[in-house]
Amino acid sequence: MNRLMNISIIFLLSSFILSFIISCDSSDPKPPEKPPGYQEDIPWPSLADSPWPIYRGDPQSTGRTKVKGPENGIVNLELNIQPEIHSSIIINLNKSFLVTTSYPGNSISSFSFQGVSLWKKTLAPSSTSVLADNLGDIYYLTNQTIQKLSKDGENIWSVELGTNAQQSENINIDKIGNIYFLSSNYSLNAYSKNGDKLWSLYDSEFITTSNSLSFSPNGSTIYCGGALNSVIAIDLSSKSIKWRSGAMPPLTSIPRIRSTPVITSNGNILSFVYVNSIFKNLVMLDENGDILWEKRNIEVGFENQLSINKVGDIYYSEVDTIVSVDYLGEEKWKSKLNGVILTDLCCDSEGNIFCVIRNESDEYYAVKVSQVGDVIWETFLTSDQNLTFEQTPTIGEGLLIIPTNNHRYIYTIN
Repeated sequence: MNRLMNISIIFLLSSFILSFIISCDSSDPKPPEKPPGYQEDIPWPSLADSPWPIYRGDPQSTGRTKVKGPENGIVNLELNIQPEIHSSIIINLNKSFLVTTSYPGNSISSFSFQGVSLWKKTLAPSSTSVLADNLGDIYYLTNQTIQKLSKDGENIWSVELGTNAQQSENINIDKIGNIYFLSSNYSLNAYSKNGDKLWSLYDSEFITTSNSLSFSPNGSTIYCGGALNSVIAIDLSSKSIKWRSGAMPPLTSIPRIRSTPVITSNGNILSFVYVNSIFKNLVMLDENGDILWEKRNIEVGFENQLSINKVGDIYYSEVDTIVSVDYLGEEKWKSKLNGVILTDLCCDSEGNIFCVIRNESDEYYAVKVSQVGDVIWETFLTSDQNLTFEQTPTIGEGLLIIPTNNHRYIYTIN
């Protein structure tokens, strides 16, 4: 009897193991392999959980959002906010967006996606994009102060800087909530979320005009452009320069490229290197500053920033053309648009690219281009020659927000 029972148990176990092996057959469908250069999400717990809480969308300045952008290409809103706009727009919690303005009134304002004014705070002038932290609190940089406001616009604290920091493009934030910005005394400054100054690093190469900061994926290194080098890497633990790369000619009267370093999810760095007034090069560096590849003689056009999509394709503009290269620097396609590209490029979760162009008739259009280079739509904005478009468009869920630079209008497209 016991022997029969043992045989039965062995048979049952054998059947179970055999069925398990069959169920794990290698012919079963497998998830597709991620392409080389696939961009993993980088958790950043100190930032607001919104599609665009910071300049260029994230601390790595990728110009990419995690959500799908607008589908229809229809202007939903043309908002006249009176004072002039001098910074990019960010999206805070509860589906509101923030914009800083100056002459004839210096302020920061919050609007709903429907264009309803939620609050307005009169402050000193600023041309620096704000950021929103994980509580929705807002950091605002002026000529002489760094300020923190609640998501409802109430003062939390304000710190006198004693130096001009206004021209820094952005404020950035590390994973635990310390904030960083450049000031006109050639310094990188670090402050705690409570407004305490942590440290300051001086370097004669730190330029503030149209310069911005980007973080490595692990938050240990911060990058910026320099006066004589296209990328400077700063180690935050030692508070010192790690390396410099992309040496450029000394400053002259010739216009120079000011490029925001774009950081990939595996820590590589993308940047433009100045060649002359006609050409620039696109380089990818590793985390040690060594060149992995270089794409030479790209037409300068406007100083538009590049973007990188989820699968690692890199987008940049040449006057009137968007170019896509893969993660190894090999060209995939070119898409010639019906006008000069005026703004930085940005992309959504599906790799769709958004920008603003001006055609030969001096009309301004918002453009959506697919991941394979097809123009999906062109949406007329205005023919008003008093308006200019230079700031990075902002992508929300099913929404594109476009400010006019030095003027008073905000367009939203769904």
